[in-house]
Amino acid sequence: MEASSFQGLIHEELLPKEHHVFDILHYIKVAFKKHALDDFQESDCFNKEAFRYRESTQSFAALAIQSASLSHSESALFDMDHPSPMGFINSEIEFRKLDPDQLNLQRTKLGLDEWEKNISKD
Repeated sequence: MEASSFQGLIHEELLPKEHHVFDILHYIKVAFKKHALDDFQESDCFNKEAFRYRESTQSFAALAIQSASLSHSESALFDMDHPSPMGFINSEIEFRKLDPDQLNLQRTKLGLDEWEKNISKD
């Protein structure tokens, strides 16, 4: 998909058998490339502050790195009272940190190996 077709994806409904997971993942990847960022209009951006990246790409890059590092912190992943830019949202998806025994039990139920075993096979 080209960047221009992604602009259309922002404004249209996702359709089964037309849009696939790999389309969405590719869109997310491309959305942070310079040519895609340059195509965004202010009306496309929920975060108006981030839209100002054009004024200072270095500031935008620094904020993006900071946001990425904070997004996978334990408090961001497991804290139900963690604020989001859209306010407090009651989500159907709840993340809970599992102790090693709980994690092994869930892996067994799903038929999954430990990460280390999968990495060593490569």
